[in-house]
Amino acid sequence: MLYYPRIEPPTELIHQALLYWDGLATVVPADDSLRQLVIPPVLTDLQARGLYKPEYLGVELLWSNSPAAQALREELVGLVERRAITPGLNVRDTVLWGTKITGWLRYELQRLGFAGPQLTTPDNHAYMLVPRAVSQVVVGVVARELAADARSHSKIPCTDDSNAHYLALRHPRGPLPTRPYAYGRRPAWEVEIGRLLPLPAPSTPIADVIAFREKYDDERQRLMRCIHTMLGNLRRDYEHPADVLAHLRAEISEATEDYHRVVRSTRFAWIQRSIMVTVAVTAAAAGSLLAPDLGWVLGTVNGLALNLGTREIRGAGRFGEGKDFSYLHRVGVELA
Repeated sequence: MLYYPRIEPPTELIHQALLYWDGLATVVPADDSLRQLVIPPVLTDLQARGLYKPEYLGVELLWSNSPAAQALREELVGLVERRAITPGLNVRDTVLWGTKITGWLRYELQRLGFAGPQLTTPDNHAYMLVPRAVSQVVVGVVARELAADARSHSKIPCTDDSNAHYLALRHPRGPLPTRPYAYGRRPAWEVEIGRLLPLPAPSTPIADVIAFREKYDDERQRLMRCIHTMLGNLRRDYEHPADVLAHLRAEISEATEDYHRVVRSTRFAWIQRSIMVTVAVTAAAAGSLLAPDLGWVLGTVNGLALNLGTREIRGAGRFGEGKDFSYLHRVGVELA
């Protein structure tokens, strides 16, 4: 799981990464000495266990004429257009470390008025002050490029910041369902799976979560395989979501029952949070999925509601056929 836009995820996201993914990664500055300063102890400990990996963007992945750079420029222009009615876009209150951005992007932020001169800390680390929304867009695109990098293991972008998620995926001028499918945008399902994936309460020690992960590895991996199969089938069989759910209902129900049984056997408290998955579908779905009257489809698996809705997303960078999931963890929303 590749968390963004901050370096340290909240405890719930760390628990989610440990239980339902192979581990955790976050976007950090490329400079070694700065990286040691900004990575918190909890992530340093997980790194020693092989469960955390700091990621930074190589210059070659965000070169000035790359698809990601073009998408980022368009997003920034969209922010400029909204600056007059969005006071926060005129306040430079967020640090963007110099090693997270390339030279052309540094110039572009200054040209658009989102950043002043590059500053330097007493220990010679470069940074820029930018509005929070600008930082969210930049780091969101960086996260997507890292997730799409074929040279590294597959990573799934995940955030708990709905604004960062929205800015990283949307078209700058909002969804345009009547416009023909265009380069850089693609239709998508949004699927709520929070009821399937219970999380330990935030007060649960990390050591206990890791012990549970190791003890019940078969059960949790079986459940995640079922969920990923469902999401993959929704991407391909986009016109028949009810059929997809019906075909997998028995398998998901059995995996869910087995996993929830071992969850109930533990001595620590569990909670349910909203976890929304954005599933990019094939380009051929543009005409059918973007119909404005399609509405919502409701599927039920083992008494757990899966709400499927459609939207149009912008895949910043190389949001390709093999990198089709993006997660939004809604902190503070309980599904009791």
